[in-house]
Amino acid sequence: AERGCIGGTSDELLAKDLPLFGGPCPIADQTSDGEMLRRFLNRSGVEDSLIAQLATAHPDGASQGIESLDSRPLSNAVLRGQGPQILSMSLEVDRISEINQKAMTFKMHYVIKWFWRDCRLLMHCKKVTVNQQHARFSSFWVPPLRITQREADDAAMLVQRHELYGHGWHVFTEEHMSIFRCHFHYADMPYDSHHCILEFLLPDEPASDYQILWKKDTIGGLELNTGEWVIDQVGDWKTSTGTVEYDSLSGMLNSSRAFVSFTITRKPANMMETYVVPAGFFFLVSWVGLWISPAAVPARAAIGIIPVLVISNKITALYASLPPLGYATKISSYMTMALMMLTVNMLEYGVVHVSSKESKRLADALKAQKEKVVDECVVSVDAYEGGGAAPPPPPSRTAHA
Repeated sequence: AERGCIGGTSDELLAKDLPLFGGPCPIADQTSDGEMLRRFLNRSGVEDSLIAQLATAHPDGASQGIESLDSRPLSNAVLRGQGPQILSMSLEVDRISEINQKAMTFKMHYVIKWFWRDCRLLMHCKKVTVNQQHARFSSFWVPPLRITQREADDAAMLVQRHELYGHGWHVFTEEHMSIFRCHFHYADMPYDSHHCILEFLLPDEPASDYQILWKKDTIGGLELNTGEWVIDQVGDWKTSTGTVEYDSLSGMLNSSRAFVSFTITRKPANMMETYVVPAGFFFLVSWVGLWISPAAVPARAAIGIIPVLVISNKITALYASLPPLGYATKISSYMTMALMMLTVNMLEYGVVHVSSKESKRLADALKAQKEKVVDECVVSVDAYEGGGAAPPPPPSRTAHA
């Protein structure tokens, strides 16, 4: 084999009818297309020369004004007008990180591999590889992929590669680090689970032109877990395909879609230790304060108000970590109930304190009244013994009261 040309094209692979690759190229057809494909099949050379030949559809490209292969691929079905271009894909997930419950997003490092057949790539060599640094990289067509839930993509982490096979198979690999949105529902928090779906599509491309299929039913990748979350392992992710309607100039058309779904479940230990357990302890501290003497005002006031302030701050921190919600969560209901009980303890001390002061005031008033009555009786007796009028009778029980 020539340098960069790895072996010759396998006749067995050339004729093999693999549905996921759009069927074999019709090189035996006695038509102009068949003659062109046979000329393509004779191409060979060192790798850089061969890449240039492939990118310009040599030897027929110059006469037809073809400068690149960035247009729709030509599979057997497309050449014969018998169906859409089949695009098979696989997904490998390396890790999921930075699950942001406030923004309802997560970051995922993943690799997508696309497989399709393009008869314009026929050559006498087995395989050539075109990396994204190559000057001819953009000369080859790539699927205009959109992932509906993708919020952002880290351009610095993007790695792309074409693998071009002599029998017309085109394998395109793209490695991404992206941020995705997932609809989180927090009603059961801290025992909440969230079902996430990723939708892959080619925007505004009808299913009559392109059909997306999963190359295999399972997703590949590494073990997925974070400190606070349990993520379905990639082998348990569910894949499916379907069509979705979209509006076009010619009316409503169907677009081919591929879906993958998985579940993210919270480990409750962190939230239990941060919110639930401290709230219980602060309530116990506040309850113990009810046994302290009401006369110890500074101690009773501190042991009543400090737990209220701490729990209020924790509730504020809890809501700050979540998006605006139109419903209560289990943990927010628990924290609100704890705050209510602490407030009741403080109100109870306020009632006891005011009642104690009022009771003391009434006791002092009654004592003063008794002393006044006694003084009046003493004055009257002294006057009688001095030759004055008879002393008045002692006040009755009713008058005394």
